[in-house]
Amino acid sequence: MAKNPLDLFVPQKLPSPRTNRVAKEIQRLLSQLFQRQDLPPVWNESQQIMPFPGPITITEVKVSSDLQACTVFFMPLARQNVEAWHYYFKRATPLIRKQFAKQSLLRFVPSFVFLLDPQFEIEERMDLLLKKIATPTVVLKGED
Repeated sequence: MAKNPLDLFVPQKLPSPRTNRVAKEIQRLLSQLFQRQDLPPVWNESQQIMPFPGPITITEVKVSSDLQACTVFFMPLARQNVEAWHYYFKRATPLIRKQFAKQSLLRFVPSFVFLLDPQFEIEERMDLLLKKIATPTVVLKGED
């Protein structure tokens, strides 16, 4: 059965006010955890303690309508160590969930997925395109 191409333009259900409040609370608590570096140590494959990768900003949190899954968008402040952060989150997500559960008032702790925020790359590309458009190219007559 072929899908109608106009189905792409059907508006999706907006998040409820409760979902928005929970997302803001999750963002606040996670930001505090990372700011204080109040996380247990994480070991890598060679059984060495991994250092905390550095300062981070939690830019956005999206929570599913049943409050069971949570996508956390982050950006390292130095815009470096992105691979280190991905590896850190891969190893530390259960520990982050445990620390979050201690501080949260939620009945159920959602599962976290940490993703690099793509908004900064989009803004940089748009800025570069706008700069290209803004610089006029001068062509002198008689020179080809």
